[in-house]
Amino acid sequence: MRVAFVSVAVCAAATALSTLAELSMVVMILGAMWVLALSSFNPTVQLSSPRWVVGRALALYHMATAGGMVLGSWNWGVAAERLGTADALLIAAGVSCIWAALGLRFPLPELRGLNLDPPEPVEGA
Repeated sequence: MRVAFVSVAVCAAATALSTLAELSMVVMILGAMWVLALSSFNPTVQLSSPRWVVGRALALYHMATAGGMVLGSWNWGVAAERLGTADALLIAAGVSCIWAALGLRFPLPELRGLNLDPPEPVEGA
């Protein structure tokens, strides 16, 4: 996850500072790391959700991911319009680095030891 944030930050900063289209295209391959991170989130959600609500958890995950991409695209588009594309990309790179640092400070808990069994039925209910 942190690797994805850092690779996106490097990609955004290099694209913002590059004057060569060819270099920008090569550097944008690093942006593909984010696609790898997104594809690894799907099984993570499945494995960390109780079996009886895994469908609902996946639906919420996909809704949050798609909504986050929509809102993020809109926000960065507004930033690029007001500040310029290069400045918006440099700010996005900085924000990505901040999120990577926060991931180091506040890591996700381990999946081992989670009780993913459905709740026991209540008698007489």
